[in-house]
Amino acid sequence: MNHIVLFVIASAMGMAAQVAPAAAQGRLRGSDSLRVRQDAERSLIEVNNRWRAGRMGNDATLLGTLVTDNFIYGLDGTTEAGTRFLDDVKSGERSYEFISDRETGFWIMGDSAIVTGLSISRGYLRDVFSAGSSQFTRDYVRRDGRWLMRSSSSRSMIET
Repeated sequence: MNHIVLFVIASAMGMAAQVAPAAAQGRLRGSDSLRVRQDAERSLIEVNNRWRAGRMGNDATLLGTLVTDNFIYGLDGTTEAGTRFLDDVKSGERSYEFISDRETGFWIMGDSAIVTGLSISRGYLRDVFSAGSSQFTRDYVRRDGRWLMRSSSSRSMIET
């Protein structure tokens, strides 16, 4: 079921043509395919760690190096231009006291990837305190050997 949902997300983001991984296209075999996937996962973990560090340190310059020019950010069904997100970080309007990501999953499709997981965070947005858990989906594209985030979307989880 999760794979179907992710395919729908990937299709909606215009990535349907890239769904088949390199191994399925016959370009890689056996251990080469595994090595390429592991390298991609390590790179994506590093980018996600830098993303978290940039948010924790209110470092809009660092965050700007991790995203595409047309990056979009979404939270609980709303969407804003990535420039607004970065401006809020730079001005201090968006700040974090704590961020922890867990249960991270990777779906790598050639030069596109989707990273999902759970996040626990505490912080402020325009002087309003927020704390809690959320599910996130981050969409990446590999350009010139670097993974760049095209979009990040989070949905708050209600504790029961």
